[in-house]
Amino acid sequence: EKLNEPKQNLMKKILELKGKVYVLDLVAQVEQVEQSGGQFVADGTRRRTKGGVFLNLLKSQVSKEEWDKIFEDEKEVRKRRKAMKRRLQYKGENNQAEDNLQQEETSKTLPVSYKDCLTNKA
Repeated sequence: EKLNEPKQNLMKKILELKGKVYVLDLVAQVEQVEQSGGQFVADGTRRRTKGGVFLNLLKSQVSKEEWDKIFEDEKEVRKRRKAMKRRLQYKGENNQAEDNLQQEETSKTLPVSYKDCLTNKA
């Protein structure tokens, strides 16, 4: 709660894997960083949030395997979201193509002008 991190499931996973003492120590480190002026993002345009500082410190202190284990659920969620977006985009493109086809068919069957209405026998 002190970190104002919206990804509560991620924080619970860190707590489960690393333990309460480790997490509290990391939160104390975050407070020290904040008191000394905070931490900037890589491009230097803005300061990291407390949650961002926490995750950055965590990343520097754990192995790649631990980091991947912590984020495995997040990666899965991201994959599912990306796949859904692709499906919706593909479906939208198909619907657009169907709409265009229907418009073409409709424009072929309807007379273009009043004069065509008089000359065409329906």
